[in-house]
Amino acid sequence: MQATPHLRMMLTSLTQENKLFTDGPSLVGATLENYIRLFAMVGFGANLLDSFVVAVGTVVADLTLAVPAAYAFSRFRFKGRRLLILPLFILMKNLGLVDTCAALIIANLTVAIPFSVWMMTSYIDSVPRSLDDAAMTDGCTRFGALLRVVLPLCTPGIIATGIYILITA
Repeated sequence: MQATPHLRMMLTSLTQENKLFTDGPSLVGATLENYIRLFAMVGFGANLLDSFVVAVGTVVADLTLAVPAAYAFSRFRFKGRRLLILPLFILMKNLGLVDTCAALIIANLTVAIPFSVWMMTSYIDSVPRSLDDAAMTDGCTRFGALLRVVLPLCTPGIIATGIYILITA
């Protein structure tokens, strides 16, 4: 039952425009002309590519910034760690980024990074600190412990967070 609206939309998209309003959606005389027009005349391909660039750019930038930040929130206590203020439009205007994909990525990051840091902090909290200490005793720096011990253990959380950010971007 849940697939019915999706199947009807697919069937409608394959029906010739002149037959759609008289005969309704039908597989008889199915055609790809609507899709050809969508990509050739409307420019949907460029819009789809822009959406992909923004979504992937948001995920890559988000996880690159959020995972180390989540590690810091999980392992250290410091003043101002709950504060995040960003005058977004003024920043975009000053950087000359208004109406660009980069501006959308940055705007998405203002929501994605706090969420990702919160998610990843919870995940990193589940990794025993003794593993960090053991890695540092064996010669790792704090960053080395993050890369060699914590990140591999947090891979499922990183993937889940990345998928969520990709969907919401």
